[in-house]
Amino acid sequence: MAAERRDGKPSLRVAIEEIRSYEDFVKFRGSRKDEPILLRNAAFNRPADGFTLESVAEALKDLKLPQKSLSAKQGGNASQCTLLVANQGQNAVIDAKPDFWDPQGCSFGILAEKICKDKHYLTTRSGKGRVKRVGDVLCYDKVEDEDRKDVLVESFLERAPFPLLLEDEAPFQVAYWMGSTGNNFGLHTDMFTEQFLCQHQGTKEVLLLLPEDASLVDPFPFLETTLYYKSRSRSVKNLHPGAAREVLRIIMQPGDVLYMPSWWWHEVRTLEGPSCSTTYRFHLEDADRFLKVMNLFYQFHKSAAEYGTGHLAKHLRSFFVHALQPSKKTGEGWFIPLVSCTLGFGFGWLCALRPCAEINELLQPDFPGAVWDEVSRRLAPLLVQAETGAVQLKRLLQICAERKVPPEERVQVHKRLAKFFWSQLDPRRRVEACFHFFRTGNLARLLDTLVEWPIFQVLERDHRSALLEYCRAVGGYAVVRRTLAKAGTAHRLPQRIVVGRFLSHVGEFAAAKEMLLEAKKEAAVSKDPTDLGQVCTLIAENEIRYWDSLRNWSSPGALKDLMDNSQTAVNIFEEQLRSCDRMSSRVDYAQALSRWANGCFKISCVTNMVFAYRFLGKADDAIQKVEELFKGCPPSKVLGRAILVRGVAKLVLGHNRQRYTLPHREILVEASQLLIRAEEILVKAAGEVNEGSIYTHGNLGELYLHDVGHVPLALLHNTKSCLVGLKLWGAEHPNVERKLREFAAILGAVGFSSHAQPVLAGDMQALQEMLQIFTSQEHLLDFDLQQWQREEDAAALDYASRRWPAPEDD
Repeated sequence: MAAERRDGKPSLRVAIEEIRSYEDFVKFRGSRKDEPILLRNAAFNRPADGFTLESVAEALKDLKLPQKSLSAKQGGNASQCTLLVANQGQNAVIDAKPDFWDPQGCSFGILAEKICKDKHYLTTRSGKGRVKRVGDVLCYDKVEDEDRKDVLVESFLERAPFPLLLEDEAPFQVAYWMGSTGNNFGLHTDMFTEQFLCQHQGTKEVLLLLPEDASLVDPFPFLETTLYYKSRSRSVKNLHPGAAREVLRIIMQPGDVLYMPSWWWHEVRTLEGPSCSTTYRFHLEDADRFLKVMNLFYQFHKSAAEYGTGHLAKHLRSFFVHALQPSKKTGEGWFIPLVSCTLGFGFGWLCALRPCAEINELLQPDFPGAVWDEVSRRLAPLLVQAETGAVQLKRLLQICAERKVPPEERVQVHKRLAKFFWSQLDPRRRVEACFHFFRTGNLARLLDTLVEWPIFQVLERDHRSALLEYCRAVGGYAVVRRTLAKAGTAHRLPQRIVVGRFLSHVGEFAAAKEMLLEAKKEAAVSKDPTDLGQVCTLIAENEIRYWDSLRNWSSPGALKDLMDNSQTAVNIFEEQLRSCDRMSSRVDYAQALSRWANGCFKISCVTNMVFAYRFLGKADDAIQKVEELFKGCPPSKVLGRAILVRGVAKLVLGHNRQRYTLPHREILVEASQLLIRAEEILVKAAGEVNEGSIYTHGNLGELYLHDVGHVPLALLHNTKSCLVGLKLWGAEHPNVERKLREFAAILGAVGFSSHAQPVLAGDMQALQEMLQIFTSQEHLLDFDLQQWQREEDAAALDYASRRWPAPEDD
């Protein structure tokens, strides 16, 4: 099974069948050697989860450790063992040049304590090609070493299970990793190696990417440092937004094996620790050659930079560039040949060959000649020759312009670039004009541009956050809606679907429903039944958002619209899945099931207990189907939203039992666990700012306030809910406005009246300050829900039920 990629780029494949040998693995991999594979059911020589930090610490607690030793990339001996203990401290990611803790003379038991308590991270590995599999054992070709650098490798080889897919008699390097929750070794590549990462204990998130344009991963320039195999940005979240489209996300549990082909950049973060992992690295023939060449390049440039005034280093860089040019060019100076060869061979060379200084010089206000005339005439056309490289070049120019050009001249920069992009025919390039109109404050031109259908379609599909920002800048979502209507943009089914989806997303529910009902009429006679399924799913989603904004689901007509449309979508996509089981079919079916389940729990809020139980059971069954559809797959927004619905359904069930003075705390604790799980999945799949997180935090806030009576946690989650809503949609969105009003009322009720007005006004800075205050009071946020559950008294309602009015459920 593979995640479909329409752009033809490598994707992640997931193997759920048992892989018992190297032959099984080669058969599954086929000819697609450049694609990573997650093996969920690989066979090991013994249980994969039997290798844990606790068991190893117990067995080796008195083992004395040698001093630290460097890897070959860091200047060590490639044939000898490496032992490093990095100190991450309070950083989110380990530094590119981390602080190393020297374990010499320390016992492994003490090191294990430091791993768990102080966020230390252990890696120890054999020399290259020093280990082989021979049958059911791994044989280690030991290098005599008086310093005992291999003491841990030898000990771990005896204890760590290994996957049976390793090829017999093939030499490889083995590396062991031990860390705690939050450890992140940073984005890097192991270059010319094929490797298998095996998870024994804990949970890890692996982010993988191999973009055609190497500059997207922001590597250290190989002429400046030997750290060229690491990213200067250190983390995927710090990369250019264009890199996000290239990232594959994998969650690894004990027993999982991840195959990483040559050169794939990866960032590995421990989600739940302690964590123990093993990597088996098979170095390709080019590994040593590449390492030698890169180090020689670095040394050539370093020697040239130290020679005299440094003029030789500049000449040497241009010498390298000249050799890389696809053809000879004359009369264009240094800059255009550099960019031309860059776009021809991959934009990563631009990072390596340090054009930043030259671009900075070009953008200096006192640079001789008409600087931006030169950019318009000679540089701007390059921005559309190669899409990925063009985006990176434009980004680099913008950064330099923001830093170097005075504000009064900066406007001219944006005006010229806006004019240039507006002249392009390709809407993927023309859409860039919106950004420059926005930066110049030309809001009338921005509005005219973004409502043009080809532009609007690209913005809604690929740049939705930017589109929302532009909408707020030109006067609000209603202004954009009216302008779209005047322009007659939506007059065909695909256009009606896009515009209807957008209007629903921004809170123009009535206009969205009108648009989608027109689309439904057209979809009903379409040859493709999935058109009708897609429209019905969107109508159901629009009803959910609308009634959530009112917090009132008592309208029979509205509930009928929600249930009828979601049921139609479920039927269509269920049939589609039977005929063709693809990932896209599963996503469509899961979205329809989630909308239908949402309608079920809304019905349970306005009916008697007998019917409520029946509909809540149906909601739970629907979401279980969704979880089965995505079993073994990476986190996704679809799965996160589904589990959110299941969590709220459990919350409603608990409240129904509470109203009839029946035992209910166990169900409410289960609801809280589902909501927390949904939030974790949503954040991993979409980041902290996403629609679902408004409601995970909102419902957790209500649970802690109305059911548990724990005010600090209630305030924390309500603050997060409002902040996500403000960042996503802005204060004028009806669902966000509702959240702000509710939170302001809560603040007034618990004695924080002075904070209520800033919240009502949607003051994001005030909410950020409140969040800092709440999160800093760790002792107040410590609460044991399991203990609360055990204290339940079925004979009487708890204090929270008497203190607060009956809750309303999202």
